[in-house]
Amino acid sequence: MDNIFFDLNTFDELIESLKQKYKRLEIINENLKEENEQHRNKTYEKGYVSKLREENKRLKEDYYRGFPISKEEKEAINKWSNEHYKTCPYKRAGYGYHFYPTPLGVSGSVQCSCGAEFEFQEIG
Repeated sequence: MDNIFFDLNTFDELIESLKQKYKRLEIINENLKEENEQHRNKTYEKGYVSKLREENKRLKEDYYRGFPISKEEKEAINKWSNEHYKTCPYKRAGYGYHFYPTPLGVSGSVQCSCGAEFEFQEIG
């Protein structure tokens, strides 16, 4: 008849074993949550750093032009100077940049030594 009933000590041991296993699983779960959060932060940082690099690149391009002109304005100036070179009597002409501050904004132009002028920052 003893075989029909189980030993209480064994049952208590089983319950204790399950409790310990549950605690280990809780610890593993917490560690995985922390790793997941760290991964999310790294992914965010990569995106943020990438955005900062792009901004830095754009600012360097602005700085290297040496004047407060945009990339589009620089391209328009290059296009004008290439076309002007074909007809300019001074093939080794220099160009001067002029900026005129006004209450409405800054007007900018580039002028060739021959007198030809191109306004690349128009106001209004």
